[in-house]
Amino acid sequence: MLAEYGLAEEAHELSKRAAELARQAADEFTKPGRPRFVGGSMGPTTKAITVTGGVTFSELRESYYIQAKGLIEGGSDLLLVETSQDTRNIKAALLAIKKLSKEIGAEDTDDCFGDD
Repeated sequence: MLAEYGLAEEAHELSKRAAELARQAADEFTKPGRPRFVGGSMGPTTKAITVTGGVTFSELRESYYIQAKGLIEGGSDLLLVETSQDTRNIKAALLAIKKLSKEIGAEDTDDCFGDD
């Protein structure tokens, strides 16, 4: 979606910075026994593979990967894939998250994602 505004190259940094700000705010309210968590929201795109086209599955998966990587590097505790009307878009996002999970050594990713 950022490509529509000429900001595609900034996707990683924007996601990372947003997560850093959210992490900072969450940490300000964390108290012993009352942790605060940051959820990195990976929302809809303006491209639905099945309906509107204009993007390939690989391109969409790479875009989600860049966003997920920035969110995690910025301090998100979890990632939320939300508000998508196209299940192929959701699959692209989940495969991107699975790739990142393996790269960073997150445990039990196969239990979360099943087979490709």
